[in-house]
Amino acid sequence: MPQLDANWNSDCEKTTTAEIEGSVIRYSNIRDFFWRTTRDRDEDWADTVEVNADEIKDVWFVVDHFHSLHGMAHTFLTFEFNDGTCLSFSFEARRRKGQRYHPWPGFWRHFELYLLVGFERDVLGLRTNGRGNKDYMFRAITPPGKEKALLLALTQKVNRLAEKGEWYHSFLTTCNTSIVGMVNLITPGRVPFT
Repeated sequence: MPQLDANWNSDCEKTTTAEIEGSVIRYSNIRDFFWRTTRDRDEDWADTVEVNADEIKDVWFVVDHFHSLHGMAHTFLTFEFNDGTCLSFSFEARRRKGQRYHPWPGFWRHFELYLLVGFERDVLGLRTNGRGNKDYMFRAITPPGKEKALLLALTQKVNRLAEKGEWYHSFLTTCNTSIVGMVNLITPGRVPFT
């Protein structure tokens, strides 16, 4: 069974939860690290962050090429709000202290699925500053009202994962397949799997 409580790495030790009241969403445990390198960082978690789902300015699809083979990339979403708040949602493999990510163990229930919610300056900064990767941001073109529905679906997934863990799988529940699943939940067939 996937675990909720373990000796997690510090970058994934806290679990985000959220309260939804109409269009207002209050998130708890939002990661807010400042990355100089992957080992040299200031660690902080925001206790509470409140956003209004009716005030989404843009949704960004971010592609992080972490390998010299450009087919290998990490993807995540950033929601930019009218007040300037930028929250990123990144599906990841949750690792215990001392555990490193590799795709092979991810096929065999070696990692729990983690939905990181953090400020964009953290989630993007890890990749650009900490790792020196090239990242690309694409403004998502969504049908009217679908940005809010996507944010609410991700928020509900955050709460479900906080209550009951799921396994990460290197093919079926990756950063990209999880986003595709969420988008297709909101707009069926929008992103084909093939």
